[in-house]
Amino acid sequence: MSRRLLISVLIVLATAVVGSPAVKRTSKTAKADKTKVEKNIKQTNRRISANSAQTQQSLQQLTRLNTEIAEHSENIRMTQNKVSQLDTRIVTIEDSVAQIEKKVAAMRASYADAVRKFNLNRRSATSLLAYVLSAESFTAAYRRVRYLREFSKWRQQKSEQLAEAVDELKGKRATLDEVKAEKANSLVALTANQKALESKKATVNEKVAKLNREGNALREELEKQKARDDQLDREIKNLLLKEKQAADKAKKRAEAEAKKRAADEAKKRAEAEAKKRAAEEAKKRAEEEAKKNQKAVVGKSSTAAPTQGKKTSTPPTTKPERTEIPTLKAEQEKPATVDNTVRPAAPTSEPMTARFESHKGSMYFPVTGNYMILCRFGAPKFGTLKNKSRSVDIRVDGGQARAIFDGSVSSVSDIGDGVKTVIITHGAYRSVYINIQSTSLRHGMSVKAGQVIGPVAESSAYDNRRVLSFQMLKSGNGFTHINPLEWVR
Repeated sequence: MSRRLLISVLIVLATAVVGSPAVKRTSKTAKADKTKVEKNIKQTNRRISANSAQTQQSLQQLTRLNTEIAEHSENIRMTQNKVSQLDTRIVTIEDSVAQIEKKVAAMRASYADAVRKFNLNRRSATSLLAYVLSAESFTAAYRRVRYLREFSKWRQQKSEQLAEAVDELKGKRATLDEVKAEKANSLVALTANQKALESKKATVNEKVAKLNREGNALREELEKQKARDDQLDREIKNLLLKEKQAADKAKKRAEAEAKKRAADEAKKRAEAEAKKRAAEEAKKRAEEEAKKNQKAVVGKSSTAAPTQGKKTSTPPTTKPERTEIPTLKAEQEKPATVDNTVRPAAPTSEPMTARFESHKGSMYFPVTGNYMILCRFGAPKFGTLKNKSRSVDIRVDGGQARAIFDGSVSSVSDIGDGVKTVIITHGAYRSVYINIQSTSLRHGMSVKAGQVIGPVAESSAYDNRRVLSFQMLKSGNGFTHINPLEWVR
């Protein structure tokens, strides 16, 4: 848009120059015209910059308003749930109060009936002493004394039970009053949240109407932001895809090497077995040959009998030929060594995935220090309801980005102006930290939960405030974005 506006200004200036009466041009007038044109160009550029800044500021305000609307809606939902729970509790307490009131009434009626019967039993006696002394016998008087004692004990016990029941009733009524007051306060808060929500919605509608009036500038800024967001998303997915391809390639290479090692070991075992069998057969043949030679020598010596009475010269005895037993080479005589070392299988991501999933909801928040969530996952982005945020945008006040869980760095990439995006692998999950100013992490390094990644850079989309865009993905058939706020505390 800035280029078109600049061209329009130049055309207007050129038309003004051409349409004016022919005057004698001098270097002085030419310089004056050049100065005028440059001044107009600067003014046009300032208007373009101001318009772009206003449009961007309006978009940021719209994003914040949408986030506040989502928070108010969540507060309303939670307050409504609380009111429903309080209504249920009120009904329960009212039932308890009614039951206790019945119990107290029954106890009072029982107590009054017992006292009335006791008074009837006394008949016309004006006092307890007269009641005892009016007995017909000493035994009857003793029974009446015992009866009076037991009745006095029973009255004391019933009085205490009745007092406890009355106290319980008072406590239940006090609790009921407190719950009703809490419900009244919740309804006040609910009304306030609903009014705030309506006010925010009205402000959003006003902003949207204003942005719609701005027309082309809004659309261009929206398209620019959306294109940047889409490009960043493509870069992240490409990095993850390359990582997955490299992991698959390494896995295939490890499997091929393991298969080759197994084949080599099997070949070595087969060669060792063959050599062992050959040595045993050679040894057996040598032993059989030696036995044959020994039998031949014994047969010759038995045929030459000595002559009696004559002195004969003893022929030289022929020593049996020594049969050489073939021996194997030293390396063949050694027992075949079989490599029985159990090698660990190629590492898998399953234990890390299970460990990561078991900590859902209790992991570190991705930034240290004070922060404010400017845009939540799934919230409207770029001024329309069609575009949903795939990240959580967090404004940082002096803090730094940190790893939410143990893992390994799978990528550190530059997204322009020296700003980094760091991706950490947690088994089948990935955590993505966008807009890192600088980091000492490198590909393949291990990180611990809570380890600092680096300071957060300024974001032009949020008035040059330091804002971290945090994403989480899960691998399966490709990579799927998931809500990071469900995993961190």
